[in-house]
Amino acid sequence: MMEQLNADIMLCRAIEFLRHVIPPGQSVAEFISANRIMPPVTPIPGLVNLKLTPYAIEWMENMSPYSPVQHQVIMKAAQVAATFMIECVLGYYMHECPTAIMYMSATQSLLEKWGTKRLEPMIDSCGVREKIVENAENNFGAKSRRNGDKMFSKQFMGGFLEMASAQSASSLRSDSIHLLIRDEIDGAPKELTTGEGNWLDVSYARTKFWGDRKKITDLSTPKVDTESNISPAYEEGDKRHYMVPCPMCGKKQALNPNPEEGTSGLRGDFTAGKLTSVYYLCDNCHDAIHSSSKYDMFNAGIWEPTSISKASTYRSYYINSLYSPPRTFSWMDYYIEYLAALEDPEKERAFVNLSQGLPYAEKGRRPELNEVQHLRGSYDKMTIPEGVLFLTASVDVQRGSEVYQKMNSDDLQLEIETAIKEKKRKTFPRLEMEILGTGPGYRTWSIGYFVFNGHLDDIDSGAWGKLTEFFTNLAKSSETIKDGYKVPSLKRDDGFEFQIPMVLIDARDGTMTETVYSYTQKYDGFYPSMGTHTLRDVKKKGDRETKDNRYRFKTKKVGHDLYLYIISTNYYKNKIYGLAKKERRMTGNQLAGFMDHPKQYPDHYFNMLFAEKHKADGTFDAGGRRNEALDIKVYNMAAADIYLDNLVNMWRKKKQDEGYSLEKVMNDINTVWVLEWLGNITARID
Repeated sequence: MMEQLNADIMLCRAIEFLRHVIPPGQSVAEFISANRIMPPVTPIPGLVNLKLTPYAIEWMENMSPYSPVQHQVIMKAAQVAATFMIECVLGYYMHECPTAIMYMSATQSLLEKWGTKRLEPMIDSCGVREKIVENAENNFGAKSRRNGDKMFSKQFMGGFLEMASAQSASSLRSDSIHLLIRDEIDGAPKELTTGEGNWLDVSYARTKFWGDRKKITDLSTPKVDTESNISPAYEEGDKRHYMVPCPMCGKKQALNPNPEEGTSGLRGDFTAGKLTSVYYLCDNCHDAIHSSSKYDMFNAGIWEPTSISKASTYRSYYINSLYSPPRTFSWMDYYIEYLAALEDPEKERAFVNLSQGLPYAEKGRRPELNEVQHLRGSYDKMTIPEGVLFLTASVDVQRGSEVYQKMNSDDLQLEIETAIKEKKRKTFPRLEMEILGTGPGYRTWSIGYFVFNGHLDDIDSGAWGKLTEFFTNLAKSSETIKDGYKVPSLKRDDGFEFQIPMVLIDARDGTMTETVYSYTQKYDGFYPSMGTHTLRDVKKKGDRETKDNRYRFKTKKVGHDLYLYIISTNYYKNKIYGLAKKERRMTGNQLAGFMDHPKQYPDHYFNMLFAEKHKADGTFDAGGRRNEALDIKVYNMAAADIYLDNLVNMWRKKKQDEGYSLEKVMNDINTVWVLEWLGNITARID
């Protein structure tokens, strides 16, 4: 198999060489370069310059009547000019080589949009309009009154173009088709609603009469892997990647769609939490490649197969948005979308499909312990690592086994001390807490994880008393004073003190809700919280709702001066499970979003953190496993978002009070600005 693959690669290189030595006759690319003019409303108006998208030339030439290729499949991202390519092929055939053509789109609405905004301007710019006949002929050669220039049908001298949606069954059963183009094939159900089978099979049957002269192009941005049409079609082909040379060392390589992966690929530099530059690391010399090199790299590129196709006349291609033409979707745009995907699971799917051009794999498993060992770091608990900008804490309330709930305080304390001595983990009534540090680029550091065993019915004793004692001790060693009192804080090695301005305590257990309300009212910065699977149906008056926090958290007034935070648990669990895939860098800065933990954290902590199975329907199931660490991490990440949101609102109000306009503060003051501000005030003390 490898010998055949190497032979195919050598053939591709030979063809690329001959293409520059032996000038071909009129080609699709030459016709388009000389005739097609892009309208002013397009990103790159004017006469077509295929040097901006040189990778599309092979796609065009595969559809040439002189090419041996019968069927090509293009699994693509958005913004890579694939739709532009098929329009060029249509223009070539309608003008230079009239034949029977069918163009299919996933839905009727997509078809109408493409026909009016893309096809009609192409017909006019390429001089095809004059080829279209005013009146079509009937089956007996006589002129009819039927117009040959309709929205979904074009009849021209020597051929016709039919346009249909994937679910238009009647359009799939008539004339034999020479050139069949099926666009966005993942955008429609596989089966026809009329019960006639798979629409791809039905439409393919219309090309059979043309035998080895048929020409078929299937292209699509993929969707979910289990429902995708384009992904299995791509796998059956030779899976060609566009290899481009590094400007420094000349090594040809396919651009990796996964930022921050391995030792090569897209990288971002941050200054005080703000993304300042994006570049691509070569997988050979590891030098930084900047997007200004795109033009030269792309024009020196070549498509090479990475597998053996099911047939020599069948080719498949993969391309991602890193190959978007210069002056359009940039590498900076790509990295910004990547960061948004790290933060928002709903944006993750869009990033995988639209930017990476890959099918989205629904999650239906939980990470094994050996898969998350890299999350254990080298720092000590209760120390503040470099990069932390602020702290939060969250507390989970566990009633424990009924047998321990009924014990008197002395007997329970004796059981607790015995369990600690024997190193046994028992289900006592307890409070579990994590302190979390947050930094730029969605990075987090767990600072410490604590378990306070004891009764929960009295907020001044038992587990509540131990929690209060913990924060009291932090205050005793603190040098930070507020309103005449010492503030609980943790000291960095240079002496800088970090307060814990936001503490969320889980109040979702109905029997403990009022107790949590009472405790949080006693202390500044402590708030009750509850988790819900989704926030879409939570519509309480007074909730803060913005584009950014709509599916993360909301607030609800539950007392005269008490607010409850309602947290989207699915949102944050998706985020945690996604970030867990980030590998640890052994040198330099860690990846954006990396979750770090102290070296003392035992295996059972990570078992709790990833106790729940992420099912295919999007839900999470603990299956009876202990999951306190996951719940606490969810609330801590929500606490960090809430704190940043509060800072944004505070600074916007402050700037407005200083005379700045609402429009200016809304544009200028955001999370990035706040992180930069935090970076300045937490800078190390020399």
